[in-house]
Amino acid sequence: VVMAYEEAQVTIGSLVAGADLSSYQYSPVKLSASLTVNRSTAGSDKHLGILQNKPASGQAAEIAVSGVTKARIGQSVTYGQILTADSSSDLVPTTTATDVAVAIALETISLASTPTGDEFATVLLLGPHAYAANAS
Repeated sequence: VVMAYEEAQVTIGSLVAGADLSSYQYSPVKLSASLTVNRSTAGSDKHLGILQNKPASGQAAEIAVSGVTKARIGQSVTYGQILTADSSSDLVPTTTATDVAVAIALETISLASTPTGDEFATVLLLGPHAYAANAS
């Protein structure tokens, strides 16, 4: 069994957490104010990338904006699926054209019927504001 992994990434670390994000490492984030990020909670959010650290409110947030990273998932995924955020700030598959895609799943992960919240998949980030309709 291969565990989710990371490879070469482009990250930014000059933005700060607009709330306590210490429980959201490897979750999608979005801009929430000038130079400030918060967790993504909808497919329509304009996601920046995947949070790499565990910042408290006001601390620097390290965000992977391109490359390969592990990411929290909220349901089973199949390699090649386009992923967006759900209300729990997990990545989930989408085929909705108006959803903003965060990443493409690079592996298939089957979750238990009751996920623990600590399930991860390896994903290729698509870059900010890639719409699912354009990413298929």
